Amino acid sequence: MKHILPYLLIFVGMSVTGCSSVTSLPFIQKGETAAPGRPDRLPDATGPEKGASVQPPRLYPRQEPDVSDFELRPYQAPAPGKPSAEPSTSQPEIRPGECWVQAVIHPKPVRKPVDIVVRDAVNDIDVTPAEIEPAWQKVVVREGGITYRIEPPVYKRVIEKVVVRPEIRRTIVVPAVYEEQESVIEIEAARTVLERCKVSTAVRSSDIPVQALCARLIPARSKTVKRKLLVQPETTREEVEPAVYKEITRWVIETPARAVPVETPPEMGSMRVRKIAAPEQVEEEQLPPQVRHFVTTQYEGSPSIIFRRVLCDQEVTPERIQALQGALKQAGFDPGTSDGKLGKRTFAALLEYQRQNGLAHGALTHESLEQLGIKAAH
Repeated sequence: MKHILPYLLIFVGMSVTGCSSVTSLPFIQKGETAAPGRPDRLPDATGPEKGASVQPPRLYPRQEPDVSDFELRPYQAPAPGKPSAEPSTSQPEIRPGECWVQAVIHPKPVRKPVDIVVRDAVNDIDVTPAEIEPAWQKVVVREGGITYRIEPPVYKRVIEKVVVRPEIRRTIVVPAVYEEQESVIEIEAARTVLERCKVSTAVRSSDIPVQALCARLIPARSKTVKRKLLVQPETTREEVEPAVYKEITRWVIETPARAVPVETPPEMGSMRVRKIAAPEQVEEEQLPPQVRHFVTTQYEGSPSIIFRRVLCDQEVTPERIQALQGALKQAGFDPGTSDGKLGKRTFAALLEYQRQNGLAHGALTHESLEQLGIKAAH
C-alpha cells in the first residue's frame, strides 16, 4: 500500500485539477500557456544540468497523430554557421488538449526456472573378495649383465685449404646528377567575390530589405621557383679482393673407436608363491539425486525517468476503464469487479502490469493502453 499511495495521489490530482497542477509533474492542458513562475519547457529523462539552457517544446495545432507514445528529449539547436533544420523527429509534438506525466520505468522482472539438487546421488557398493591359490614362479637368482670390449679408432691423412684472408668486397658510391629548371607555381587561384553595389533593378528601403551584390573576378597569383631535377640517381659499384688460402695436413678419424657389447645371461630359480585366481569384484548401484524446482527473478535494465502521454479527465470514460479491466484480467492480473471505475484494485493491477512489462509506472498512459490492445484517444 505504501508503494501504491503516491501514484493514487498523482491520479487524484489529475482528476481534480484536470492535469494542470500536480506536484513535480509538468503538464500542458487544453488552451493553457506558460504562466509566470511555471516552467515552460519539459526536461529530458535525466534532467538538464544546473545552468544548462534547454529549448522549449514547440506547440502545433491539434492533428490526428499516427502514434500516441513519445519519448520527450530536449531540442538540440543547430551548430553555429549552419542553416537551421526542422525540429528533431524524436521531439514529440505536444498539442493543446493533451496531458503528459513524468513517470518512472522500473527494471523489467524476468523469471527463470532453476533446479537445485537437495540431495546428491548415492552409490550402493557391494564388494566380493578376491580368490587366492598357491603356484610356482620363476625368479632371477643372479642377474645377467653386459660387458664391453673397446676397439681403437682408425685415422687417415688429408690435405685441406685454410682461408688466411677472406674475400673482401668494397662498395663505392657514385654521386647523383641534378639539372636546374625554373617552374611557375600558382600561389593563389582565381576566385569570384560578391561585393555590395548599386543596380537599377533593385531598390533598398526600410520596407524592402534588399541588398544588391555584384560578382568581381580576382585573378590568380603565381611565382617562379628554381628547382633541381634528378637526372641520374646516386648509385654504387662494388670492388672485390679475392681470398687468400694456405694448405695444411690433418689426421682425421676414418673409423671412430667403439665399444663392442658382450652379454652375460641371468641365472634363474623357482619359488612357491600365492596368486589371485579370481580378482575382487565391486558392484555399484547409482541412486539418482533429489532435485527441487524453483523460479528465480532477475531484473533487466535500471530505473529511469521518462515523459509519457496520459488520459485527461474527459478521456477517462466507464467504457474505456471497463475495457482496461477486461484486458488486465486477460493478461493475468486482478483488477477486481469490471464496473468501469478506476478504483484501488484496478489501479494496483495496472501498476503491477506496468512493472512486469517495463512500462512507465504510476499513471494511466497511452503506452499501457496500446500495450493491452486498447485504442487510446488522440
